[in-house]
Amino acid sequence: MMNRFELPPAGLRVLVPLLALLTLLLLVSCGTTKAGDETTAPVAETTDGTTAETTAAETEPDEPAEPTFVCTVQTVGLTSPVPTNTELQKTYLAAAPKNATNYAEGKQELSRPVPIKLQWTVDFEVGESELRYFVVRVWTKTDKSDAREFIVGRSAREYLFWNACVGQKFFWNVTAVGADGSAVASAQRTFRTEDLSFRMIYVDGITNVRDLGGKATEDGGRIRQGLMYRGAELHKEGTTVLVSKAGINALRQLGIKSELDFRTETEAGVRATSVIGNSVYYRFQTLSGSKDFTSSECRSSLKKIFAILAKESSYPIYMHCMVGTDRTGLVCWLVNGLCGVSEDDLWRDYLFSNFGAIGDPRKPSKIQDNYVDKLAAASGKTYAEKVYNYLKDTVGIPTYQLDAVIRIMKAEPGTTAENYNPVEKHTHKAESEFTVIEKATSTSPGIRVKYCTVCGSYIPATIEETP
Repeated sequence: MMNRFELPPAGLRVLVPLLALLTLLLLVSCGTTKAGDETTAPVAETTDGTTAETTAAETEPDEPAEPTFVCTVQTVGLTSPVPTNTELQKTYLAAAPKNATNYAEGKQELSRPVPIKLQWTVDFEVGESELRYFVVRVWTKTDKSDAREFIVGRSAREYLFWNACVGQKFFWNVTAVGADGSAVASAQRTFRTEDLSFRMIYVDGITNVRDLGGKATEDGGRIRQGLMYRGAELHKEGTTVLVSKAGINALRQLGIKSELDFRTETEAGVRATSVIGNSVYYRFQTLSGSKDFTSSECRSSLKKIFAILAKESSYPIYMHCMVGTDRTGLVCWLVNGLCGVSEDDLWRDYLFSNFGAIGDPRKPSKIQDNYVDKLAAASGKTYAEKVYNYLKDTVGIPTYQLDAVIRIMKAEPGTTAENYNPVEKHTHKAESEFTVIEKATSTSPGIRVKYCTVCGSYIPATIEETP
């Protein structure tokens, strides 16, 4: 009998570890399956708290859905420089400045610019019926900080871009937007507008609208575009609005901050706010005595007007009388003359009103004796100095105000005449009513949107489909 404290025989000592190893291998093999054997389904918890078996196939990710809207948008190139003036307008601007009535006599609407036609094509791979609308984007800065966006219906293949600055390089593209919100953008294109120094403006419902900017000065400078606009009245008798909804939106897109009204109370009626919107400062400032430039009433009115023009916060300004010709023309002559615009271009700017529907033709004799000759007789070597000195010495406008107007409006020689950028950060305020972009058809819903009452841009969050 073996003592329990004695070691087992050598053969047994070898056998024991082998038996332990075999047991371990057997346990491991029982926990695996062979190829082709069924696996135990994993257990998942259901929404009611019980458990349920799921198969391996059910835990795999879904196959990606087939796209429902695939297309290619291609824009049509433009040949630069792109004209913004009509042929009739260009003919006059190239002719003798005092002969405007040879081309227009104030009887019909000829003052509007030429729109720039932006066109594109669309090739659909799938989902033509899924197209909802297009967004046309236009900008001038490489960082797109001044980009403006315009929404057009799905059936459109062109957009008329109005009121472009003259002598300006533009970038643009078009984006197609599908029903699911997917967007397909075209490549970027560029064009440059013709530079004829006169920027005409289209505001639906009114006539004779243009920018004071764009003109060269005699010392090699330039009047900045986008700061001061002139035109006809926007309302009459207080409550009668003359400008259309589209015209109001155009003025908002120009970034107008102040409306300066030179009419009498009888002409304008009583009104506390601008028809452009509540965010626009409306200043009713009658220009009295304008038919007698030397009268005390005229001098008093001009001092009040230049006090407004000297404030940078007032800009961009839309100023007007009734048809935007005589009283408005006087102020424009003084501002442009003060900044150094040539006498020829001062005449062109005044007489260009004949291209608007202003009623009666305007001829040089209308203003020659009233103020043109008086300004020419003032002291100074240049015409700009004569205007400056007359406003300072005879009218009594402080020099700091005259200097401020020049600083705001004029880009000095050797500097970039960067145009005013009306796109400023603000909280969009939606109009109360929708604007229909495209009506519904038997196969596609309609699209409507609201525009901002401040900047005139469409508000993406308000886009709706209509049955």
